[in-house]
Amino acid sequence: MFEEVKRGKRGVKGYRNPVLADLFYGAGAMDKRGSGLSDVISLVNENAGYVEFFPNLANTEFTVKMQCRPEAIDETTRTATPIHVITTQFSSNIIPFQRLPEYIYFAETTFTSYNELFSTYPSISFPPFEFYNGKLFTLTNLRSSTNTLRNAINISNIDSIATEEFVDGEYGEIRLLKLLNKSLRNHLHQLGLIIDDKNLWAYFPRTDEGERVINYQARVKKAKRTVTRARLAANKEKVRYWEHKAFIML
Repeated sequence: MFEEVKRGKRGVKGYRNPVLADLFYGAGAMDKRGSGLSDVISLVNENAGYVEFFPNLANTEFTVKMQCRPEAIDETTRTATPIHVITTQFSSNIIPFQRLPEYIYFAETTFTSYNELFSTYPSISFPPFEFYNGKLFTLTNLRSSTNTLRNAINISNIDSIATEEFVDGEYGEIRLLKLLNKSLRNHLHQLGLIIDDKNLWAYFPRTDEGERVINYQARVKKAKRTVTRARLAANKEKVRYWEHKAFIML
């Protein structure tokens, strides 16, 4: 029985005293669905503990063994902290670059920091860029009249360099990675994700109504996915926590 319940089977029940069962059911203290043992395993696992239960061969006794979560005792303060803390689950995917930009555009600039540029033009949105040796570098075309970065450069000396040649230059690979990462961050922001710079991840926020569902083009057909959902307590009424699909940025 324990192994079946441990695998998630619900509905395993047997009333030793049907009268008491009817009394508690009528008082709203039990549901008669055989979910109690499954809830016990789930709640103990959430607290990093362990539980097992079984009847004896004659079915006259029912034994429950429960262990609390392992803890480390501080010898000075005599306080205990969990040894195993389960906080976040990760599943990893690597996004390949199918095609790198052919050119990197650059031009001279009098700006020396991001704060200086953004405080000068607080209402303008800029595409990703990098400062280096008195120049501004970007993957976007500075020759385009709609490029907002033209406010930050000397447009009379706009130039470009092949990406392969750029990578071979001083700190070229690191500088290209910075531009690519900033472009990715910009793309995620446009998709509505919140970027957490401290934990280096981007995640889908809740909507005003709660859960968030997105539609997207899968490999074969259009699909939808719940990217922010409520995880409910055993009573299905209280929200234990919100689960957000996130993009890890290393």
